[in-house]
Amino acid sequence: MTKQPWMKFYPADWRADAALRTCSPAARGMWIEMLCIMHDASPRGVLAINGRPVTDAQLSVLSGIPARDIVRLTDELEGAGVFSRAADGAIYSRRIMRDEDRASRDKANGTRGGNPRLKAGVNPPDNPPHNRSDNRGDKAQKLEAREEPSQEGELDEGSKVVSLGRGRRDA
Repeated sequence: MTKQPWMKFYPADWRADAALRTCSPAARGMWIEMLCIMHDASPRGVLAINGRPVTDAQLSVLSGIPARDIVRLTDELEGAGVFSRAADGAIYSRRIMRDEDRASRDKANGTRGGNPRLKAGVNPPDNPPHNRSDNRGDKAQKLEAREEPSQEGELDEGSKVVSLGRGRRDA
């Protein structure tokens, strides 16, 4: 997929992840750095640069975390089950991988015309003919449908001024 300048991040999911909550703040900080790297990686969701797994030294440089702490924090995250590893040892995010799979599936469905259950002619048009004032087109706003004084302050008894915009409503 193409690069996206944003990623889905749900704070409630982050806070509710019991495995992640058992980790130290330092490990959680490294995990968010890793997620950002995985978001930009190809394939998305894998901790890789140019298709090769990121080394501890590279992760230290990319995350700004001292190299002496990388192994300890990675072990802490892995021990808690926060991430998974591919056969080649690359770390990956299960959530990003699921989201990527879903996005690919949705894109493929979109190129085939979207939802296959929706067929042309089944769904009504935006403004069906029976909802039109005549057969020539949509109803236009009729100025006589609202009562407004010709000059400010002149109201007949029982008349109302109704604002159709965002303004205040006077009755």
